[in-house]
Amino acid sequence: MINLLHHHLKVERQNNRKFSELLFFFFIILLFSLTIYGALIVFEVYKKQDNDRLDKAILEVEADIVKHKELEKDISYINQQLNLIDSVIVTRQQWSKVIIEFASRTPKSIKVEALNFSAVGSAQTTEALTVGEVTISGIARTLDDIEIFRKSLDASDVFDNSAFQSASFKPEESTFSFKMTTEIIEGKVKK
Repeated sequence: MINLLHHHLKVERQNNRKFSELLFFFFIILLFSLTIYGALIVFEVYKKQDNDRLDKAILEVEADIVKHKELEKDISYINQQLNLIDSVIVTRQQWSKVIIEFASRTPKSIKVEALNFSAVGSAQTTEALTVGEVTISGIARTLDDIEIFRKSLDASDVFDNSAFQSASFKPEESTFSFKMTTEIIEGKVKK
């Protein structure tokens, strides 16, 4: 092929071609840069949405943790109340049974003047669970009658650890005034 163009036009055409190639190359680089920039924007939007979703999930989990702690506190309180109820049930005494047992264990030679019942905090012994105490004031004909009364109470399934507190002789009546205590128990093991 023969080129009939003037040298100056030929150079200009080559320069135009180079410029076009550079312009095309610049356009490709610009397009590539815009594509990467667009991808980065899409990635940032996705990342922000993902972070927002994670923040929301974290807030929900924290709210669940707070609710869980409140439930644990409520459960702990309820368990304490149930333990108190169990304690009351375990240590409750059927006072009619205690009084009937006391009356049946009192010999005819003993005159009971006063009874003082008191509940005590449950104390486990090796033989039974102590749930109360009775203080007895009375009159007996002899010291042997008081000892028989003490042994009679200890032989009971309801009373144990009977002990004299005091005894005094009344010469004008020929009797002994006495004071003794005995424990009210549950679950006594016979010896």
